[in-house]
Amino acid sequence: MAITGITGMLAKGQPQAWLPEGFGQLVIQPVQAMSAAIQAIGSTQANANSNSYRVPVVKTDPSAAWVAEGEEIPASEQDLDEDADRFHKLAGLTIVSSELANDSNPDAAEQVGLGLARDIARKLALHERGCSGLSVSVAG
Repeated sequence: MAITGITGMLAKGQPQAWLPEGFGQLVIQPVQAMSAAIQAIGSTQANANSNSYRVPVVKTDPSAAWVAEGEEIPASEQDLDEDADRFHKLAGLTIVSSELANDSNPDAAEQVGLGLARDIARKLALHERGCSGLSVSVAG
């Protein structure tokens, strides 16, 4: 998998990094495929300009009523709440030379990405179990 688009990091004069689209194909999609926790719970994209995620919680549904034609429809209320959490970061970093990335077969960037994806999926599984040191097997 060739990563063609690059963008600068936040600090000037720093090395270049992959665009989010390339990163998604390289690491995020494989992690989603390998992680039992993500498959069981699901995932969603969140606003990158926020440091937390807020989810509405329906405590009670509004109600419907049978009414005759022309009769007023009774109003009902629904009870809403909210659950929120801050984002947590699980990240990996490795260095691949441009020669290896450009000249290798199979594609070195893909293999490195899959390696990071396997480790991230393992660490997500450990976190899901409330552990940090157990041996966990991950598909892939």
